[in-house]
Order: sequence, then C-alpha cells, then structure tokens
Amino acid sequence: MPDSRASSDPPPSPALPQWEPLGGRRLLVRAPAKLNLSLRVMGRRPDGFHELDSLVAKITLYDELILAPLPDGRLELTCDSPDVGPIEKNLAFRAARLLAEHLGSAAPGREARGVSIKLHKRIAVGAGLGGGSSDAAAALVGLNRLWGAHLGNAQLSALGGRLGSDVPLFLAGPASRMRGRGEVLVPVALPAFWAVLICPPAHCSTGKIYSAYDQMPPLCSGPLDVALLEGRPVDQWPALLKNDLFRAACAVCPQIQDWAGRVAQTVGRKVLMTGSGSGLFVLLSDFSATLITAKALKNQHIDRCEVVSINPW
Repeated sequence: MPDSRASSDPPPSPALPQWEPLGGRRLLVRAPAKLNLSLRVMGRRPDGFHELDSLVAKITLYDELILAPLPDGRLELTCDSPDVGPIEKNLAFRAARLLAEHLGSAAPGREARGVSIKLHKRIAVGAGLGGGSSDAAAALVGLNRLWGAHLGNAQLSALGGRLGSDVPLFLAGPASRMRGRGEVLVPVALPAFWAVLICPPAHCSTGKIYSAYDQMPPLCSGPLDVALLEGRPVDQWPALLKNDLFRAACAVCPQIQDWAGRVAQTVGRKVLMTGSGSGLFVLLSDFSATLITAKALKNQHIDRCEVVSINPW
C-alpha cells in the first residue's frame, strides 16, 4: 500500500529489533531512548540522592553500536559524535571494560576478551533521554552474546547498576515504574502511544537542575497513581502527568520554557519534559494526529522534532 503521507511530513521512527548479526562475527545492537512520562521528586535521601517516583517508557529512537571482536583483550570505542566526551568516561566503553573484568575474574586463564565498538549517536546528549545509560545496557547485552558469556538478565542488571542508576532500566521491559534512586523497577503494562519528541538546542546539567530544585519550595505533588491511566485514552494522560524538575530546568535553561511555550501555542496540547531536560514531548494516541502535530511544528520552524512510539522490548 502506498504511503499517503506528504513527503514533507516527518517520518515515524519504526520499532526495530534489539540486535542483528552482521558479517565477520560483528553484531549490531540498538540502544533505545526513554521518556519519563511522569517524574516526581519525593524528597532528599540520607545518602544525598533524591527519592524518585517515575513512569518511564522506552521509545523508538535508537543509538546503534556495532561490535566486532578484537584479539589480546583490546577494548576500543569510536563515535561519530563529539558530544560524548572522553572515551574512557563513555558508558558503553566502561560497560565493556566492566564485563571483561567480570568475566576474566570468573574464568581465570581464559583468553582475554576484546572488542571494537563503533557508536552511532542519534539520541541527543543532555536531553534527559538516557542515551548514555542505554548505550551501556546495549553494550552489556551485545557483548554477553558476542563473547558467549551466557549471563542472565539479573546478572547484567547488577553490573549495569554499578555504572549508573538508569542502566538497569534499559535492561527491563518496555515500561517501568522507577523508584528510589532509579534502581527499584516494577514492570508496567502501557497501551501503545505515539509522541512528538522535541529537542531544544540546550544541554542540561543534571546536577545543576537538582541543585536549583533544592533551592525552590517543595512541590508536595505526591506519587503518581498509575492505575488512573488505565482505560483512559492517551490524550487524557497529560492532565495526570507532571515533571517536578520542569520549573528548575526552566530556571537553569530558559530556552526550555521558551520552546515549551512555542510548542504548546502551536499544537494546543500540554507539553511534557523528560528527565531533567531539555527534551520535550507531546503525547498522542492516534498516529494521524501525531503526524499532523509534527507537521504543524515544522511549519512554525520548530524542526528539531521526531515522531516516536513506545518501544516493544
């Protein structure tokens, strides 16, 4: 059937498989972005971190990692984006090193494992989309297969948690209720939804956002009752969803408030923010309405947007 969308409409990001074999023992692994559909800050913990309660869904926007085995235990990473910082601090590289060390200690005398990782970035850095954590999770999944380690998901999640609180999220299912620092995950069954994702040209420092939040009066918004979303059309969800970090993000990065205002005025819908920003999104339950919304934004020169849906894995 021919595609009825106009050629100027933003194409949707399709759901793709988690991994695919390539020639020469290489492996392509995909790392999905995430949306915090709701994010509530429940207070400061004794360990200095913040207690979170967030409904999180993975979406069909992916970084891609191409893994190829290397001899002599060498670990290499190249990336097509300059925004990822030093290679030694990159989470995908650190995940490879951590897994290699773990497997080495588990099997003394076994030939050292090495890998070349080529990282193709499509997930914006500093936008609250979890790209770095997802890259780490994808590296663990891919290398577990490439190196024939046969570790279970619980073992990979335990290793991922040593790299960052968000990493186990990307080793879980399509949607989760995330609590604690982010390490407490409960699977949530969500219906299919569409979203228009907008990424303003602003890089948000998570530390600065939380520092600003701590200087503001507490919101006392209480936890989200996920059951309230059940049976409601996705278009009605935004009235129940909120991100407690939004006002702090706007104070630190005024561009976020400017872009959110422009988007809301253009589409006449509530605009939500993911994570600590700067990524914004509009939730919809109808694919056609999502395309219309994205086209309306493009017509107003808000072209840093993409149509996405919930990721199936």
